[in-house]
Amino acid sequence: MAAKTDRVALVTGASSGIGEAAARALVGAGFTVYGTSRRATTGEKRGDVVFLPLDVTDDESVADAVREVLDRSGRIDVLVNNAGLGVAGAAEESSLEQARALFETNLFGSIRMTRAVLPHMREQRSGRIINVSSIVGLIPVPYMALYASSKHALEGYSESVDHEVREHGVRVLLVEPRVHQDLVRRESRYRGHTASGLRPTTQDRRRRTCRRPEGRRRAIDRRPRHRRRRHRRTPEAQIPGR
Repeated sequence: MAAKTDRVALVTGASSGIGEAAARALVGAGFTVYGTSRRATTGEKRGDVVFLPLDVTDDESVADAVREVLDRSGRIDVLVNNAGLGVAGAAEESSLEQARALFETNLFGSIRMTRAVLPHMREQRSGRIINVSSIVGLIPVPYMALYASSKHALEGYSESVDHEVREHGVRVLLVEPRVHQDLVRRESRYRGHTASGLRPTTQDRRRRTCRRPEGRRRAIDRRPRHRRRRHRRTPEAQIPGR
């Protein structure tokens, strides 16, 4: 018999960065928190977070992780889709292999997790799915075409699903952090698992240009001028019990 707890959260990619911070914040808010990592062992505890092994690119791994949480706690109130990869470089020098690997994690990984928890959230008539996007999912920047497109796709998916499930008491929310150190680490892991990379000389030169203030200003000035309707932060869109 599963031990019932009041509020349960599942955070993917919780071993470092935003995922780790989110897991700690949810613990502080009174949640029973399960974190995932590809190299975790089932049931290991890191502080007050129970870790589970998970590869979001694998259907069976996703099903096993969600089943483990339900067997242990009986419910899932919050899912934080944070697991992801990062890459930067000129679009013309990026391979389709890189694009597929990036989308498999950043987009399809979140879709797999969402599909796995939605039936349970609909049954309990409540739940929040928080997808970690990026500011470049809202405002594209040069030399991040693959990463930006994966996050734009995630935003479209999130906003559409939110309209589908809100009548069942479930909401899908987006978080759009700016470029941060966690993204740099994700890019390093991505490069380590990819056969074809960008040419260092071209990439490094262009990245240095964008790091300079005048380079950043030029990039911002060239971005498309458009406005998109965003979610407003309303009481019903907040984490249950907060």
